[in-house]
This record gives sequence, C-alpha cells and structure tokens, in this order.
Amino acid sequence: MLIAGVIMLIEDEIKTYQRNLPLPEPAWPGDVQTMFAYVHKHLFEEELSVEAAKRHCGIRDNNISSRFAYYVGCGIKKYINAHRLKAAKRLMQHTDVKIFEIALALGYSSQGAFTMAFQRYQGCCPTAFRAMQKNVKIKMKKNVNGFVKQKMTPDS
Repeated sequence: MLIAGVIMLIEDEIKTYQRNLPLPEPAWPGDVQTMFAYVHKHLFEEELSVEAAKRHCGIRDNNISSRFAYYVGCGIKKYINAHRLKAAKRLMQHTDVKIFEIALALGYSSQGAFTMAFQRYQGCCPTAFRAMQKNVKIKMKKNVNGFVKQKMTPDS
C-alpha cells in the first residue's frame, strides 16, 4: 500500500472514531466539559497529556483529574489511553496498516510504548491480537438446543 494511501486510511479511521465519541453531559461542571472536549479534539496527538490539556484549557486546579474521573468514570490519562487503544484495535481488525504506523498515528512516541500500553490493556501484544483476529472464524453450528457459536481456526 502506498504511504499516502496508508495515511489517508488512518486519518479516515481516526476521524470516524472521533466523530463517534460521546459528547460531554450538559450537567457536568464547565471545566470538566472543557477538558473532555479538548481531549477528544487532540486525542491522537503525541503531545497530549494531562498537564498540556490543563495548560491549553486554562485550568490551574489540580483537582480536575478527580472531577473528570467522578463525572466521566475514569481519570484523564486512563481515558486517553483507553480511547487510543480502542482505536488501535479497530485499525488492527479492519486494516492491514503496520503496527508501528498505527502506534505513531495514535499518539504513541514509539512502537515499544504502544506495545506496552496495548499489552496492559488487552492482555496480549498487538501482533498476537491481530493474528487472533485474522485466524479465528466464528461459525454457527446447529445442535439439539439450537444454534451455537463455535470458534473455527484455519486448521479446523
């Protein structure tokens, strides 16, 4: 695949992912809404960090992470990582883009940093995850109780 094609594919997937992110709740405090919106807008930029987001949003309060966690359900850093890794899983499932290209496109400084984060989040390395996604087929098989799913590998 040409480099320009890979870049366009990744950018399209990222835009689609960002469009489907939830909106902040109107009842949330203004600083939490501001932080939430900023994180969504800059989610896949390597420079995104809690400190950078606070600085850009003009938030000097150190309790913003606690308030964010209270309203959103997890802290800012965990929220960023979870969405980057969900987007990575989607890219690995639906494209053949190389893992290091996915890592860099989603804001990780290196493939190693991405691999460590993915391993913690998913329980396996990105290469193993992609292999499992490609090698496992779900087949519906009828038994006496009706239909049941059976995992079928290429060797089956």
